[in-house]
Amino acid sequence: MQFCPYVGRDLDDEVLFSDEHVVPYAIGGPNALTIRVSKDANSEIGRLVDVKFTDNLFVMHHRVRLDLRGQSGAEPRMDWRGELVGKDDDASKPARYRFGPETKDLWVRPEVRRAPVADGKQEISIQAHSEAEFRRIVSDINRKQRRAGLPTLDADELMASAATEEIEQPAMNVVNHVGLHDFELEFVKMALGFGHLAIGEAFSRSALADDLRTFIWEVDPDKRQDLVRGEIFPSVSNPDLFKLFEVPDHHVFALLLQVPAFIGLAFGVFPGTVGLVSEHVKEWIEAMGSTDRVWLVEPKTRTFRTFTLGEFIHRKNAGEFAASS
Repeated sequence: MQFCPYVGRDLDDEVLFSDEHVVPYAIGGPNALTIRVSKDANSEIGRLVDVKFTDNLFVMHHRVRLDLRGQSGAEPRMDWRGELVGKDDDASKPARYRFGPETKDLWVRPEVRRAPVADGKQEISIQAHSEAEFRRIVSDINRKQRRAGLPTLDADELMASAATEEIEQPAMNVVNHVGLHDFELEFVKMALGFGHLAIGEAFSRSALADDLRTFIWEVDPDKRQDLVRGEIFPSVSNPDLFKLFEVPDHHVFALLLQVPAFIGLAFGVFPGTVGLVSEHVKEWIEAMGSTDRVWLVEPKTRTFRTFTLGEFIHRKNAGEFAASS
């Protein structure tokens, strides 16, 4: 039998386990900060919690800026959708702008216009954002033309006579949707993970850990509100509290068992606290070997250091921690 902190019970030996990054790998989580969990639970929580957080617009901005890639190694990209603004309202066109550390791709929705001309013929006008897309559109048109027994178009001839329009400093009206509950799920999941990592099963078998698990697995945000105490971005009423842990371009996470609470500051800008009130706090302090522990994670190098709270504050005030270049 092996205990899974995400499921909250012992599982049969036949159940596969895998390493779970306590800090998601896609935001620079170190391989050395892992816990063993059920492989199925790991995959499901990755889908329900981690991916929504790491692909969140706010988080993706920092992933792109620091070139933080997930397990697949794929380039992180911002994806803006909206309208390319023309000189007048009629000129606005649906567009998509994707950009990352290595990519800048402005896509404008292609247009195919047909207008009747003399002798029952048609004039076909094609607007595309790249030659490849232009040729794909011509190929689609030719497929329909052949089906109807009509003449086909010569893509090479059309390309030779095509006009290219360059848009200097294009402007877009962008509409993006941001999941505000993505942060609370991830912070609660990390509170559970760090508690299990630092304290062990004394923490993850507790009634408090049951509440954290229920919070994570509950799909209805309204039903989660009374399960866990705390404040998580963007609903934070006391931002000054987090200045103590602010290190630019780093993640800082802390278990403060005298409070008791889990405190996190992702990328130095996204704060969250999760209350850890329990009758087992004294037992947890004994298991952890101290009343507090702070993890400082550098996403660019996927490395981390641990401190007591006093050590962390002293070194931070001494200017020891620099932002990622």
